[in-house]
Amino acid sequence: MAWYCNNCGEDSDDHFEVCWNCGTMRDGTERIAILPEDGTGTEEIPLPPPKAEPEKPYVSAWQRKVDTQRCPDCDVLMHPIRLLDGANDQQGELRYMTIQTTRGWHDGNFHLSGSVRGLICSKCLRILLYGAPDPHSI
Repeated sequence: MAWYCNNCGEDSDDHFEVCWNCGTMRDGTERIAILPEDGTGTEEIPLPPPKAEPEKPYVSAWQRKVDTQRCPDCDVLMHPIRLLDGANDQQGELRYMTIQTTRGWHDGNFHLSGSVRGLICSKCLRILLYGAPDPHSI
């Protein structure tokens, strides 16, 4: 049975531990040639596996937009605003639902798809609105 080299894509016979084409070891580590101290011939030793890059902190698409969105009219950095739903004298976050949303069979309520978020330009007061889906509604 043959194994597939992750480095060059060649097939090597199962009894080989090194790719015949590029010298990469079966586990994917590279090999290097060094001269032994006595100077006779070469000896190959595997390189250590590459270090994993540190994990970057998660930044949501909304946060990236808040940090970078410029006003299309003034080219000024926009600022987040909170949009409130004042229906029934309650101040809750403004929510939305898709057109395909139907009433739930067990409670008769519409199931909301997410919240509405906004940015405002401090110069011309233009407001941009964005839908932020709820994770459980995706």
